Amino acid sequence: MLRNKAINAHYDRERKALVVDFADGSAGIWPVRLLEMVRYDGNAWVPVEATEAQLEAVELGGEHIYWDELGQDFRISDLKAGIYGREPWMAKIQQQMAIAS
Repeated sequence: MLRNKAINAHYDRERKALVVDFADGSAGIWPVRLLEMVRYDGNAWVPVEATEAQLEAVELGGEHIYWDELGQDFRISDLKAGIYGREPWMAKIQQQMAIAS
């Protein structure tokens, strides 16, 4: 089976979302607010505050999406599987979704 290769990634300012285009013409769209963007400061994980200009600098590298300046890297397979960060982050998102429904 051929894998559906990612061919482009960009930040959509209007949707505030990461968009990944695939070779078969499909696309994946993930709101950036769902992606856990953090850095370790030596004591704890702290949120990374990104500007829209920084988010537009997203790059595609093999099976990864990354923002070099921000030090953020996400596997495309994780995004497709609905994994946007570490376990505590995912639990927080699931809790927010449960409250909203």
